[in-house]
Amino acid sequence: MYSMRNSLTVGLVAFVAYCVYFDRKRRSAPDFKAKLKEKRLKAKRSKENSMESDIPLFTDPSELQPYFLKEVQASDDLLMNGDYEKAAFHLANATVVCAQKSEFLAMMQKTLPDPVFQMLLQYYHAANDRYLKKVMAHEIQKQMSQSKQPMIESKPKQFDDTDIE
Repeated sequence: MYSMRNSLTVGLVAFVAYCVYFDRKRRSAPDFKAKLKEKRLKAKRSKENSMESDIPLFTDPSELQPYFLKEVQASDDLLMNGDYEKAAFHLANATVVCAQKSEFLAMMQKTLPDPVFQMLLQYYHAANDRYLKKVMAHEIQKQMSQSKQPMIESKPKQFDDTDIE
């Protein structure tokens, strides 16, 4: 029992010394504050970017329903856990791809608390704008690629002057 207690004490002291050493080394670095600020900013941006996940472009209408159901299910799970902001975000994504947007939003207005519904509307407008921009960019790119296809160039016909009388 005595040797186990000594081993635990030595291990604990070594761990604390290790932590103190590297904490001091980290804090004494000249760019510690800049790195810390950059790390926090990067974490904040990644959180914002995760909330702006792309809604895929659907080429097949049968792909819409599974995506819609996945987003609704994710929002339901998040609502059950009390994460209203992310739930509103997923409901906004579902609303963007929904065929009956007005009916879906009316149903959500009846079932969601008003602050959550207001968040849903804000996220919906932002998600819809992003999705429309993405669709437009895709269409423009598609038209550009079609217009860049090589056209069959025909040489202008040359007439022989000798045949004309």
